[in-house]
Amino acid sequence: MHERWQIRPDIRKLAAEAQRGGPLVVVAAAGKGGVGTSLVLANLGLFFAQIGKRVLLIDMARGGGNLHAMVGHSARLEGPEPGAGADELAARIEETPIANLAVVPARPADRRRAPSLGWRGWLEETVARLLPRFDAFLFDCGAWPRREAFDLFVHAAAPIVVCAPEPTAVESTLGFLREATNRFLASEPERGAFVREVLAATGHAPPTPAEVLERVADRDEAAARELFRHVQSFVPGLVVNQVRVRGDFDLGPAVESVARRILGIPLRFLASIEADDAIWKSVRSGRPLLVEAPSSKPAREIERIARWILLPDAAPRPGAPRLREPGRDASLYEVLELDRGASEEEVRRAYRRAKDLYSGQHVATRGHVAAADQRRALARAEEAYETLVDSKLRRPYDRTLSEEEGPEAPPPPGPTGAGPGRTSGTAAPADRLQLEEGTEYTGALLRELRRRRGMERDDVAAVTRIGTAYLRAIEEEDFDALPEEVFLKGYLRQVARVLGLPDRDVVDTFLRRFRAGRRRQARRP
Repeated sequence: MHERWQIRPDIRKLAAEAQRGGPLVVVAAAGKGGVGTSLVLANLGLFFAQIGKRVLLIDMARGGGNLHAMVGHSARLEGPEPGAGADELAARIEETPIANLAVVPARPADRRRAPSLGWRGWLEETVARLLPRFDAFLFDCGAWPRREAFDLFVHAAAPIVVCAPEPTAVESTLGFLREATNRFLASEPERGAFVREVLAATGHAPPTPAEVLERVADRDEAAARELFRHVQSFVPGLVVNQVRVRGDFDLGPAVESVARRILGIPLRFLASIEADDAIWKSVRSGRPLLVEAPSSKPAREIERIARWILLPDAAPRPGAPRLREPGRDASLYEVLELDRGASEEEVRRAYRRAKDLYSGQHVATRGHVAAADQRRALARAEEAYETLVDSKLRRPYDRTLSEEEGPEAPPPPGPTGAGPGRTSGTAAPADRLQLEEGTEYTGALLRELRRRRGMERDDVAAVTRIGTAYLRAIEEEDFDALPEEVFLKGYLRQVARVLGLPDRDVVDTFLRRFRAGRRRQARRP
């Protein structure tokens, strides 16, 4: 273990809670080269190694990759000829200076052949043969278009796509994801033939996954429903690297929204990695970012990605867009990506985001969303805004929704993406705890509810923009460390909405405790 790396107590707890029951198989790919897949994957490998996983990094780049350099390893120039078999791969494994971490470097002469048993079979055989020695396999596939990049990405438990915040990278990323999702649909054993027929009939203009399902539904609605359920088990994660300005930080959720709502790609936004001097220094020094600058913002984002991979019940971000479903119209709340209890100001902000996204000039929609689709999306957003911002129109609409759902109807399935290789819906409010009317929301109760949602304080902070110090003070009821009541009220309201709680009850009960605590402190000598 590197001397400068210290495992924090919360990371040890994460390792203990991480899913057991199979190896980790992570595949990182990109729509365009030079966006940082090696940086992300190398540091994920180091993170897993330091929590006790035996990690193998495998560089699939053609023409020589640099994954080994990201972990401070100098690759051998001699060795067996590169090949696609598991035996050839095992012969090329090299130990790195980091405990529990080995690497299979790419070579300048690599021209990786497709194995006779197919890439899915090769992946399963490789993991099975090397499993006694390793329990985490991380593949760096680089940029598309390459068959192995698609097939390994589609069949991995944790597929991750890395993108830079610039138009060509975003367009290439969505193109890669469109092709990967179509391949995943076509691989469905019983109904994949429908998808293959649709793709074969489209020629040089490949349809989006949403269009594929709609065309299948025209022929067989039952098959389309089964394929829709199948595609929800494919949850690629999006990492936006090299972000610099506010607009770059907003790009990840925007790409996720377009992918899920318009294109039918079950994408989940994971993290935005800021362009930081710490990354430049780590690359120059040949030391991983998590060793060179473990407390930097980019290092914290790497940890966020690792949590998504490790924790099977991690909740999707609040307000995440619902995956487009054939034959079903989204509700007005889903159009603006809002909860039913959204305030008027939240409706206005959501409408401004939608208006910007479908204006025809947004980076996330260029090249993949037709002008007609953008006009329809914008018209629906305007309809949603006009209805939800007017209480006289909103109340009847809410009653209509309640009648359609029925009193015993379960909550509608939320966006999938609870974790790699799994299908789940949005967690029920308060994770199905039976909270009665009049419940007193103490700091300890809010902390417990957050944990039951599978969320860290950093996750809540990322959504609400509330500092983690204030979130800790709320949960620990450290009233001296909290701001004035006018600001605290807004913080509590945001925390309640993230956790799916009645915001008025949370605000009222906690503020009573806050005022009583401040009075007790004022009486102390």
